[in-house]
Amino acid sequence: EHTIARRLLESCKPFVIVLTKWDLVEGKKEFAQFGTYVRDRLAFLAFAPIVAISAKDGLRVDETLDLVLSLHDEAGKRVGTGDVMRLIKDGMERRSPPVKGGRSGKIFDSGGEHSEIRYEVVTGVSWRG
Repeated sequence: EHTIARRLLESCKPFVIVLTKWDLVEGKKEFAQFGTYVRDRLAFLAFAPIVAISAKDGLRVDETLDLVLSLHDEAGKRVGTGDVMRLIKDGMERRSPPVKGGRSGKIFDSGGEHSEIRYEVVTGVSWRG
């Protein structure tokens, strides 16, 4: 799972960690316990949503598909340069980079007037208990 997760992280694509066969989990552990277990082993994916499903019982299958489609829609949105620059400026105001030689760093847009950022693909990680 670590190799797949690292590759997904490096791909810069959104994804969902899906715990499959939840109906087979021994002792019917609480999802929070198992979620913590997964987070501990994949700490570098702390931002990724985790869901547990059971196709056999139909447990959270529809909700998971809705989540994936939502991430796909968000990932396909175009973000204009102005929005990106405002986000960076806001971040720098909240936590400015270190000052060197009495001068603060500057951020320049090199993309030109019509530059944008776009992501399109949603992928997933399946973790069997």
